[in-house]
Amino acid sequence: MLRDLNSTKSRGMIVCAGTGTGKTLSFYLPALAHIAGLLKKNEYWSKGLAIYPRNELLKDQFSETYQEARRLDAVLKAEGKRKILIGAFFGLTPRSATLDRVQDKWEAESGGFTCPYLRCPRCEGALSWRRADLEAGKEQLSCLKLSCGAVIQEDEVILTRDRMTKTPPDLVFTSTEMLNRSMGDSRYGHIFGIATAKKPQIVLLDEVHTYTGIHGAQVAYLLRRWQKIIATKVQFTGLSATLESAAEFFSQLIGLNPGSIEEVSPGENQVAEGTEYQLVLRGDPVSGTSLLSTTILTSMLLRRILDPSEDPPSQGFYGSRVFAFTDDLDVTNRLFHNLLDAEGCDSWGRPLRGRQPFAALRSHSASEGERTLSCWAILAFM
Repeated sequence: MLRDLNSTKSRGMIVCAGTGTGKTLSFYLPALAHIAGLLKKNEYWSKGLAIYPRNELLKDQFSETYQEARRLDAVLKAEGKRKILIGAFFGLTPRSATLDRVQDKWEAESGGFTCPYLRCPRCEGALSWRRADLEAGKEQLSCLKLSCGAVIQEDEVILTRDRMTKTPPDLVFTSTEMLNRSMGDSRYGHIFGIATAKKPQIVLLDEVHTYTGIHGAQVAYLLRRWQKIIATKVQFTGLSATLESAAEFFSQLIGLNPGSIEEVSPGENQVAEGTEYQLVLRGDPVSGTSLLSTTILTSMLLRRILDPSEDPPSQGFYGSRVFAFTDDLDVTNRLFHNLLDAEGCDSWGRPLRGRQPFAALRSHSASEGERTLSCWAILAFM
């Protein structure tokens, strides 16, 4: 068993509830409110860290949190405070606002580059860092849809690592791997509370149940090293939909005594009842078929027998969303990207030009609208 680290008197909370019940909001809503109370116009320091085990989850939660942060803009303005500033520090974050650095990380499109981790808050479409803004050194995103016209301002999101070194975001989205790399980097360490006067006060650890085995032990030691370096009180919050002995597991992960961990889960009378269909796929090595391929084909079929999200024929009786659970993180990552490829979509769920989904092989009249629907279904599906 890993040794406890109690010198900082940190505390932890593990939230256990089913998928789609609002676990993430249970962290971000009070976290954003706490950050809002610490804001000062000309003072920038990282007040919270949101740590994710995989980038796809980070991307999705970044967009959701951005929209929640914007709900506080009017209140903060009335109190004479600036907006909450968030930033993502992971593999797809460009080092600087220069053409070569951005095109090395982001996908090029007509007139600019597509942001890989933030969607338009108005239409859910893709956002572009226009070449004109990039050449002017302005970290600003614009919606690709001319009819939308949404613009993400510099005082809302930080897009580059260099700017983060000068003005650390109030809330930093990162991964365990990036935290590990940055702890020994004098350029970026202060973004994570290292060698700086003011430290992060709140930390989110999502999908806690993925931190098992050797990888889990490595993350546990990483969190102990980080706590030892910053040497201050931190409130840890873990989220998990499927975890037994949650408080004990979380205490070992973050290095605190079990008595310092509070478990939060819904009571029997607080669980909303609904209609769910569950399908379990089990591999058969004798048959010689690929379980991953079978899962992809099954997922494509399931989505097509459910209601579309708009104007459902069954009035919601059949449902409109599919959730997929696997027992291996590598399989989960491959399943997501391979399913996108099978549907002829890019990483944002947009139909690729010149590509048809596999389902079109069985149809002679697949429309572009049907392709777009199936692509967006994948993002909801994962």
